[in-house]
This record gives sequence, structure tokens and C-alpha cells, in this order.
Amino acid sequence: MFMKMLSIRAKAAFGLVLLTLFILTIGSLNYMALEKMQGNTDLFAARLMPAQGVVLNADRDLYQALVAQQQLLLGGDPQVTAALTKDFAENADQAHERMQSYLKLMSQFPEISSQLDGFEGQYQTWRKQAEQVFALMANGDRAAAMAQHLKQMESFSALREQYNLAGELDEKLASALRVRSEEVADNSQVWTLSLLSFSVVVGLLLSYWGPKLIVNSILAVHDKVEDISRGEGDLVSRLPITTQDELGKLARSFNRFLDQLQGLIREVGGDVGQLEVSTGTLRQISTQVGDLSENQRMQLSSLVAAFNEINQAVHEISRHAQL
Repeated sequence: MFMKMLSIRAKAAFGLVLLTLFILTIGSLNYMALEKMQGNTDLFAARLMPAQGVVLNADRDLYQALVAQQQLLLGGDPQVTAALTKDFAENADQAHERMQSYLKLMSQFPEISSQLDGFEGQYQTWRKQAEQVFALMANGDRAAAMAQHLKQMESFSALREQYNLAGELDEKLASALRVRSEEVADNSQVWTLSLLSFSVVVGLLLSYWGPKLIVNSILAVHDKVEDISRGEGDLVSRLPITTQDELGKLARSFNRFLDQLQGLIREVGGDVGQLEVSTGTLRQISTQVGDLSENQRMQLSSLVAAFNEINQAVHEISRHAQL
């Protein structure tokens, strides 16, 4: 019903606008999908990959600090002890700083940082116990240092679990981002293919039905005019008006023309009937005049005959009078 109210130009524009909207929708969906995938890619490149590298290096530094402590327990040279103590401090500090860098990189993911809330406390516990090993060795109490080393291994293992957990959380988040990116790509592909298929169907329907409706309306007017021009037209029937476009206006104007033509022919028919009546009356009058003329001619003939008889009688009387 809506399409019937539109003009031909509006109908043609409607199809183009509809296809344009489909194209814009496809472009918008693809743009949003690309934006999401770009965001995931940027997040992976700017945070997840650096965070993974940082936590791996931090775990390596922590292990190097442990190695320095173990070498200290095995050695006894004061110069070596000083170097190992410095090496331990540097690696322990780097392990702590890198873990802080990791937490900063993952700050926008509270579900990750919340699981690492106990890191600082565990780190300080291990660091304090590990430094006691170095203090005992500095005092020459190797046995006590060995016992403290074994004791601090529990806190070391717990601390290292924090680094392992950080790496696992980073990997899980990276996997989740990859899955989401794949889902976005798949959904975008499905929507794009669906809208493209629908656009093709709509385009084919418009390319077929649009010209067909216009041509059918034009052919209906043409056939009616052709029938009238050949003298075979039915002036009673009218063109159907199913639309409000230019062709509907043409059909309406043509129907008004047929109304006027039918009225004109009806008037001409009435005048012809009156003319036939008048012609019959005139023919009757002419017949009556002819009959009257014939009667007058016959009466005149009788009068002439009578006059001739009288004239002959007068001649006879005159002739007898002379005798």
C-alpha cells in the first residue's frame, strides 16, 4: 500500500536507497568488527605480550636470586660472598620491579590483579627470610644459614606460584581475546554474507517488478487507446487505478477523457435520434403535400374538362343560332 502512494521517481529512488542502506549497514558492521578486532590486537600487543615477557623475566630474576643464595651457601670466599650478595639484591629487586610493571600493565583487568593481591606480602616475607641467610653467612654460621635457606624455600615456592599464576592469567586473557576476535570475525562474516544475499535478492526483485509494473500500466493505456482507434473499444470499461504515481494520474485522466467522450457520443446519439424523428415528420409532410397536389391536379383536370365541354356547348349553340 505504501509503494502505491509513491511516484515513479520515488519508487526508483526507494530501491536505490534501500540498497544503499544495506551497503551502509554492511560497512558499519564490518567497521565495528574491525574496530573490536583492532582493539583486541592493540590490547594484545600493548599489554598482554609485554606483560607476558615481563613476568617471564621476573621469574628468571627470582630464580637467579635463589641461585646466588645457593652459591653463597656452597662457597666461603669473602670476595665471592660480596659479589653474590650484590647479585642476589639486584635480581631480587628486578623480580619485584618487573612484577610491579606487570601489575601496572594489567591494571585495567581487576579480575587478574585481584588474584595477585597477596604478591607484595609474600615477596616481603621471602625477601626477609632470604636476607637472613646472607646475614647468617656473614656471621660465619653456615649451619644456621642452611637451616634458614631450607625454611625460606617454602616462601620462595609460594612467591614463585604468584609469578606462575601471573603468566597463566595473562595466557588465559590472551586466549579469551583470541576467541572473542574469532567470534567477532565469524559474526561479521555471517552478517555480511546474509545482508549481501538479501541485497542481491532485493535488487533482483526490484529490477524485475519495478519495470514490470511501469510497463504493464503503460501497455494497459496503449491497448485501450489502440482499441478505440480501431473502433473496437468499449467506452463503458475504465482503466483500473491502483497507484497514485504518474501512471495512476495518466489512467485517471484517460478515464475522464473516456467519460467526456462517452457523454459526447451519447449527445450525438440523441441528436441523431431527434434528426431521424424530424426526418420522418418531414417525410410525412412531404407525402401529404404530394397527395394534396395530386388532388388539386385531378380537380383542375376535371375543371378543364368541364370548361371544354361548356365551350363546345357554346359553339354548338352559336352554330345552331346562325342557321
